[in-house]
Amino acid sequence: MTRLTNDVVRYPLMLAVAGLALAGPTGKSAQADTIAWDSMTGVTNTFLFPGSPGRSFVGQALSLDSSAPLTLTGFDTILLSGAAQTGLLRLNVYVWGGFSPSASPVFSNLLYAESFSFTSASTLNANALYPLQSSTAGVPFFAFTTPVALPASSPVGITLNWQINTGAGFVNTDTLTTAVRTTVPLAVGTNLNGTSPNFGFFRNASGQTNGNFLPTDVRTIGANSAISLRLYTVPTPGAAALLGLGGLLASRRRRA
Repeated sequence: MTRLTNDVVRYPLMLAVAGLALAGPTGKSAQADTIAWDSMTGVTNTFLFPGSPGRSFVGQALSLDSSAPLTLTGFDTILLSGAAQTGLLRLNVYVWGGFSPSASPVFSNLLYAESFSFTSASTLNANALYPLQSSTAGVPFFAFTTPVALPASSPVGITLNWQINTGAGFVNTDTLTTAVRTTVPLAVGTNLNGTSPNFGFFRNASGQTNGNFLPTDVRTIGANSAISLRLYTVPTPGAAALLGLGGLLASRRRRA
């Protein structure tokens, strides 16, 4: 897989978030976060889905590998450039707390949105993959400025939108998107788009540019297709204490 040039080769990547220059995951706790959804590990078939309009926004409906309330701390992904291009990159991320495949739009309850902008121009090759993941286990490449509390046992929607600024401002382009993966089952978590084995993902073929999708925006390109994404979480504050209390009560009942 190709690696991004300039600042992206080095880690941590310097990001400008909401106009502020921030380092990547430096300064995080040494305690590793838990991976609660993973469509990247063990995948070899990762590519741009051909022949479809509307690639600038892609989304995934999913269920995390936990029944307890979790807080989303960040994520990894894989950028795919469908053309040779040079410019400043920006990744816009939307986190939704509700999903219905027949609703219009499909996602509801916007929990969080954030933009990550690279501070130096990157030169991208045509049809090249750029994995954006930390070399440190349990540390997300993109760390949210404010961790996102997720409802327990609730579907989650994630939307990713890559943009590029070649000198005239940031724009959406179908030649810059998140890579789609297929074939092997998910390493962690459940895909809520479709049914086994032909799971899928969303792309903005209907022209939506608000991070949401229509039911007709769903697509599958083979078994276990999904966007390339790895989500990191920690227990929601209070959840760990409740679990500990539950264990204490069970212990007292056993002694009784």
